[in-house]
This record gives sequence, structure tokens and C-alpha cells, in this order.
Amino acid sequence: MNLFIVSRNLPEQHHMAVVSKLRKMVKIYPQLDPGSLWHHATPYGNIFLASMHVSSLVAAPRRYVSIKNGQVVFYTGLPINPTSTFSAFDAEALSKNWDQITEFLEGQYFIVRATDDPPRLELQTDILGYEQVYYFNQGDLWLISNSVLLIEQIIGSQEIDPLGVSLFLSAGWVGADRTLRSKIKVIPHGQHWAWRNSYNDFKKDSYYPSTRLSHQPRKSPTNKSIKKLGRELTQNLRSICEDFDNVKCSLTGGRDSRLIAALLINAGLTAEYYTFGDPSGSDVIIAKQIAETYKLPHKIDTIIASDVIKEWDNA
Repeated sequence: MNLFIVSRNLPEQHHMAVVSKLRKMVKIYPQLDPGSLWHHATPYGNIFLASMHVSSLVAAPRRYVSIKNGQVVFYTGLPINPTSTFSAFDAEALSKNWDQITEFLEGQYFIVRATDDPPRLELQTDILGYEQVYYFNQGDLWLISNSVLLIEQIIGSQEIDPLGVSLFLSAGWVGADRTLRSKIKVIPHGQHWAWRNSYNDFKKDSYYPSTRLSHQPRKSPTNKSIKKLGRELTQNLRSICEDFDNVKCSLTGGRDSRLIAALLINAGLTAEYYTFGDPSGSDVIIAKQIAETYKLPHKIDTIIASDVIKEWDNA
């Protein structure tokens, strides 16, 4: 995890107050390492960045931040480069291969690049927007973070968004670009945003808009196309397993986790599997059967509904 704040045109006298608010987020995310906290302002003062991530030992081999030769690159999540031409989880490698990342990267991520001279700020969301990032914009002031709470503490507003609340209560999640706060929105998926010298020089690009999918020809799946898709998905998993010593994978009764498990097992890739749930629930029962059948290392973290109800007020 890499908790960050990016601003454009935030007055310089507020920079250290923002850093202080970021440092206090350790109370909410105790896994973050205060020793990893850093901040950077461009010489012209209109771009300010700061982040704090888990300890380097926990993050390894991830390298979340690169500050070199007047250029800052950092990310959160886990970008994957299936071609293995460069390490997508190394911020310095992302910096060196910036012009290629929209073509190569898979995974769940948000990446930021800022340069001192000329002053330039760029950001990119993953193709599906799984790594949610939020923004506040008022006039020429921009605040961007992966924490709604951090933004609302900086702007001093907790005003509720009626539509966001309605979506959450009716659908169980907040859709579109909404959050529960009226002034804070979500950056869409598949986006590349860039600010240059002036406020008017702001460009939004959808490097993979939804319309690209709608324009694809619809064909019935064949054995050949299914095997091709399987090879591509497996290559992503193989890339992760080659780069990380301990890969943990959830295992439930759901189709998504069972598909991932099937790909890992078929490719002979090692992972540690885990399941959360009530022992009598279908997730635990199905996961246990799969783990026993394929002799998978499997851990069950028991969550008993009666205990949750008993401790509801304390929770």
C-alpha cells in the first residue's frame, strides 16, 4: 500500500500541513511506515506530491517511489508487465519506460509522474479502474489521493453527496464517478491526465475507452480463442509468481477465485490460498474441497456470524 496526495496550485504555506495530515493517517492504516514518508515540490511551486507506504521489507520487491534527475514517479497497487521487458513494480523502471506503459501494463494500479523542468504532472489509472483514486477540483486547485478521508481533511468539508449515498444504499456500492462526499469524485478507468505549464494546458485522454469494447466484433468462443485467453491470463500469473516469493490467493465458491486457482494449478504455479468465512458457509466448504482435492496449502480464517452479532456494538 502506498497512501499519497498530489496537488496542483496548492499554496506553498499549506504544504507542511498536508504532510502532517498524511503522517496522521498511520492511525487508520497502521501497516504504513512513517519512515517512508516523503514529499516533493517543483521549483515553480505549482506541483506538490507526498506519500507514505508500507516498509521496504514488506513491499519488496515493489519499489513504490523513484525521485531522480528532477523527475518523480510513484504508484500504488500492483502493475504487471506480462512481456517482462521491464519490472512494472519498480518505479524507476516505470519512469524509464513511461511512453510504453499504456500499451504494456496489466494489473491494478495508479501511476503518477511529475517533472521539475518543465513543470508537468501526469497520472494514469488502470484499464478497469480497480485501483480507485479520488480528486477534488475547485478553480485551478487540484487535490488527488487514494483516500477520500485525506482529501476531506485537507479541504475541511464533509458535505454528503445525495446521489452517492442513494447509489450506495440502493446498489450496495457508489457508481459512476461519485463518492459519499459531494466535492470529491473518482477518476475514471483507462485515463491518462496531463497538466503542463498553465492551468489551461490540461488534457484528459481515455487510452482505453469503453467504446473500444463495444466496437469489437462479437464471435462465439472457440477452443483456439479460449486457449489463447488462457495462455494470456496464465502469463500474467507466471510473471507475478516469478517476481514474488510469496503469492497469496483467495479461494472461495465464486467463479473468479476458482478460475484463478484453476490457471495456477494447470500451470504448476505455487501460491498460498486462504478463505474468510463461516465454517458452515458455502465459500469455506467449497474452498476446502478444492484445497483437499489438489493438495493446496490452504488457510481458513473463521468468521462466525453469531460472534459478529454478539460483538456488533463493540465493533
